[in-house]
Parts: sequence; C-alpha cells; structure tokens
Amino acid sequence: MKNISIIGSGQMGNGIAHVFAQSGYIVKLIDIKQDALDRALATITSNLDRQLGKGTITEEVKQSTLANISLSTDLKLAVADSDLVIEAATENVDLKLKIFADLDAFTKPSCILASNTSSISITKIASVTKRADKVIGMHFIQYLENSTEVSQMFYLKTTIVFSKFLFFLGSPFHFFYFYFKILNRVLKSKPLSSISLVI
Repeated sequence: MKNISIIGSGQMGNGIAHVFAQSGYIVKLIDIKQDALDRALATITSNLDRQLGKGTITEEVKQSTLANISLSTDLKLAVADSDLVIEAATENVDLKLKIFADLDAFTKPSCILASNTSSISITKIASVTKRADKVIGMHFIQYLENSTEVSQMFYLKTTIVFSKFLFFLGSPFHFFYFYFKILNRVLKSKPLSSISLVI
C-alpha cells in the first residue's frame, strides 16, 4: 500500500492529501479543474508553513510532503496504479455513482475504493461496482494537519481481511488496533447497510 489517489481538491480533499503525503504515501490529488488543484496545493503549502512555524515539523518534512503530492485532471490516468482511492467530491448522489462506476473500470482489481460521503448509502455506491467487498465509507469528520478524526462506514460485504488492512493503513490517523474477530461478530450482527466506527 503506497499509492493513494484523492478525488476532489476542496477543503476536505486537500486536507486528506496533506495528511497522507506527510505520512509518507505517494498521493495523487485529482480534480476537473487545474486552478482548483493549484489552489489546493497552495493551501497545503500554507498549512505546512504554519506547522513549520509552530515547530511541529521540519523543513525536510515539509519538502518531502510536497514531493509526495502530484496533481492531475485526468482521472483514468491518475488512478491506474492506485492502491486506494478516496472520493471527496461534492455530496451529490449521481456524481458519486458516476465516479465509482468509472473507478471500477479504471483501477486495478485490487484497488480499494473509499467515499468521504456523510449521507449517501455505501451500499448504493458499492452497487455500481463489481468489487463490493472493496468499497468502503471513510468519512473524514474534521481536518487538522496533525490529527484527523475519521468515521469508517463498513459496507456489509466488506471482508474482514480488508477491514484489518484498512486499520493498518489508518495508523497515520492515530487509529487503534482492534481484535477483528470481535469486529467480525459485530458486522454479522448488525442488520444495517453500514456500520460506523469512530476512533
């Protein structure tokens, strides 16, 4: 797990990109407009400068974070080698369904697809793909440069192996390691389309 793509470069998208890049992941930030991407990179740079001014990071960390981020307006090209794609586009059902249908076609079979949605059913989003076991809600509640709160909404068909993998991935966000037999029992017992875990 190394290559992360983030769709949407607004406040949430650029914040997610910042945290992943600072944690050492290779990040592709994707938007339909180049000027939106340029603003996002400027915001990330400004936030890094603020961290630098507070002494929470070094100049080396700032530069490595920026080096880990690339920008793209070409969705198909940008996600081709992604291990994880996080969608943080406008909260519009039709738009998100179109994005996920495209992602299913453009990404490699092992790629995990996540949505930042706070209101749209993950089951519905997963239904437009052929990889329901690899679709998950990963809602970023609040962005802070060094502490991101995340609510994870597990689609019921998501495998426990994947759940374990996601928690491992989540280490930059200060997740705790859970015993997944317990998680598996919880998932099987809930008659809901998704389960939210706030950590």
